[in-house]
Amino acid sequence: MMEHRLGKRSFVSVPVQTRFEFGRTARGVLRNISSSGMYVETLARPAAYTCLEVGMETPCSIEPTPVWIPMFVVRCPADGVGLMRYKDIDVAADAAVERLLRCGLFIRTGGAVG
Repeated sequence: MMEHRLGKRSFVSVPVQTRFEFGRTARGVLRNISSSGMYVETLARPAAYTCLEVGMETPCSIEPTPVWIPMFVVRCPADGVGLMRYKDIDVAADAAVERLLRCGLFIRTGGAVG
């Protein structure tokens, strides 16, 4: 099992969409995020070690716009998916993640999920 996290984890509650192969989508809630990955609570069951995209509106922006962040599935517990972020692939996705980490508007208190 892959378990490697870079950067501090921020606990959040942000509605997201996940997009899998063949255009299949599912709703979820982003529960924590770091510079290297995220945990999305969802009923969707992607296969481990596959790729997907996480879609959200850009946080902390005057004009929120949708952004899709390319991710790699590293684990699939019962309540969601642990994801590793592909960096330097999509400038808009990288900027959205960095804004979410800096902004603090969505940060909540609570224990670790995932």
